[in-house]
Amino acid sequence: MKPAITLLIFFAFSCNQSSNKLEKVKSRVAKIIDSSIYTILQLDKTNDYLFDKGAKASTLSGADIEKIEDLIGERVSEHNRIEQDSALSITKRLRKKNHDPKFVWEADFIKNPAKYYKQLIPIINSKGEKEVWVNCFCSTYEKSYWKKDIVAVNDGGSCFFQLKINLTKGTISDFMVNGVA
Repeated sequence: MKPAITLLIFFAFSCNQSSNKLEKVKSRVAKIIDSSIYTILQLDKTNDYLFDKGAKASTLSGADIEKIEDLIGERVSEHNRIEQDSALSITKRLRKKNHDPKFVWEADFIKNPAKYYKQLIPIINSKGEKEVWVNCFCSTYEKSYWKKDIVAVNDGGSCFFQLKINLTKGTISDFMVNGVA
């Protein structure tokens, strides 16, 4: 009888673990698909320069959004590492050149990309691969139109960045962070 009770307790505990994992996944997906920070724009003739000529409009699933966020996080980490290395190198060089030991070059880090507003344009390219162009920005100054039209600004630094993701291959291209005036 004792082994049966132990088995029953173990089974109840593992079912609870599975249920907790499922709830965590559901919670994460619910956070990811937050219409207050995401909008999906359709491919049209005014923005078809973003993709090859054979591109066709597509849709995105919750799993696609999760993959997009993961890939953005990886690319932003790489960008921030490169920015840090550049800032250290520039600081060292300019301290020596200008004889100013207190000079510090500030890196233009992208901070917390998961909180950026994102415009997504999903397509199927001429090779049958799903791609998405992602436009990210950290403020909703453009509140009146960001869910309808592409937000395009001059400068703005790391508050604005764009990239193209091939969801089929899991690759990123055309990563660009806006400059600073």
